[in-house]
Amino acid sequence: MHSVNRITPNRSGNRPGNRPGNRLASLLLAGLAVVLLSACATVPDCSPTALPVSSTELTLTHLDGREARFTLWQPDQAGTYPVMVFSHGAYAAPERYDALLGPLAAMGFVVAAPLHIDSELIATDPPPPPAQVWRTRKEDFARLLEAPPELVEALGPGISLSDEKIAAGHSYGAFGAQVAAGAAAVGDPPGQVERGVKAVLAFSPPGLLPGFIEPNAWDQLARPQLLLTGTSDVLPGFIDDWRAHAAAYRQAPAGDQWLWAGEGVDHYFGNVFGRLDREAPDQRPQFDEALAVSQRFLAAYTSSPLAVCSDPLSTGSTALASIEQR
Repeated sequence: MHSVNRITPNRSGNRPGNRPGNRLASLLLAGLAVVLLSACATVPDCSPTALPVSSTELTLTHLDGREARFTLWQPDQAGTYPVMVFSHGAYAAPERYDALLGPLAAMGFVVAAPLHIDSELIATDPPPPPAQVWRTRKEDFARLLEAPPELVEALGPGISLSDEKIAAGHSYGAFGAQVAAGAAAVGDPPGQVERGVKAVLAFSPPGLLPGFIEPNAWDQLARPQLLLTGTSDVLPGFIDDWRAHAAAYRQAPAGDQWLWAGEGVDHYFGNVFGRLDREAPDQRPQFDEALAVSQRFLAAYTSSPLAVCSDPLSTGSTALASIEQR
């Protein structure tokens, strides 16, 4: 069982350890994690509510016939729930995010996470070119947001989907989530929000990448966003300053933009998600706080009715993290 909390809104790759850095760079991504998220509030006490959750692997067929695997997490209780589509970091895979996506599903979301073609689990030689990776990642994300038959037919008894959708992701996948809410890479049409997207949950999204992600990339990000990173969220020789990921926070239109920065948190919260076999300092307490803040953010900006919290998410600091809003 996973704890869940509710807030009131304040209205004022993943990279394999032994993969060469040039491939990471060519796929634009994963590591690009580093966000100047500041000032996180003390997490208020809330009444926990959680649902039992099950997960399963399924196959999605695109309109052009291409098949893609995806993992589905859903509550084991009848009800009507929003859909969350989660895009993994470069080279990673959906099942490596169970520690994050299971608790979010327990809050009252149907979570669908595609397996993208750059995953380590899909070995190809030569690997797919960056342009193909980006195109198919966007296709996977958009198709699942449409709630295709493969997803709907896998829902449990008495479960239906609301019209609300959440775009979420980690690293390279976090930028895909931002694009679903109006951000744009070079060559993409700006300001195109996928139908029904209400909010963005972005873990360690990329910063600027000349020729791919330019300073105006987030000018039309048109939905509330929670961006999460940490002060150790660097990839030496590739991303040397964790604050680089603050670009999306700084450039998105002001309003319901939130930044969470975990003290000592790296690209994978140690080995909590994305890369589970790493040797890293324990960051589980910071992850637990990031999860609680994510739950409050989602409860604030969606209609998930499964938790009650009398105090709003607000700016401030704890010993583990900081939150800021603009």
